[in-house]
Amino acid sequence: MNDKKESYKMDEMQKLQLLKLEGYSFWIAFWALCAAVVIQALIGTSFREIAGEMAVLLIAGGCIAVSCLKNGLWAQNYRPSAKTSAAFSGGATLALGAVFAVRSILVLHKPIAPDLAGRIALLMAAAFGACFGLLELGRAIYKRRRERLDDVEEGGR
Repeated sequence: MNDKKESYKMDEMQKLQLLKLEGYSFWIAFWALCAAVVIQALIGTSFREIAGEMAVLLIAGGCIAVSCLKNGLWAQNYRPSAKTSAAFSGGATLALGAVFAVRSILVLHKPIAPDLAGRIALLMAAAFGACFGLLELGRAIYKRRRERLDDVEEGGR
């Protein structure tokens, strides 16, 4: 018997458990990396120095988004809607604004001035528009893909 050619076969329950563990591990790593980027920004690390971590976040987020849309998946707990997109865009915008405000005040020692507040507000508005636009684009792709997948499932019966 050749031991190298034998492979361990998992049953369906083991495969499902492994997939869940991989999913949990991915999200733990993703959010830990996100927290590391925020903490580094708040302690004064330049954006050039955390560009690698931000690139990894963008790649991981992009991969999971493309994979989910390709398979007609959205979120487990949220329905795709403009209201949901606006809520998540608003949350992300507020978090980004808070990080920039805290960084400006505590790390860069800039006083709160109308000029600084205006720049942060402009950045927040641009972030909201970009985030909302990307979520709405994703929602449109999801709906189109979901319809195609549902048509295939109905046609196969």
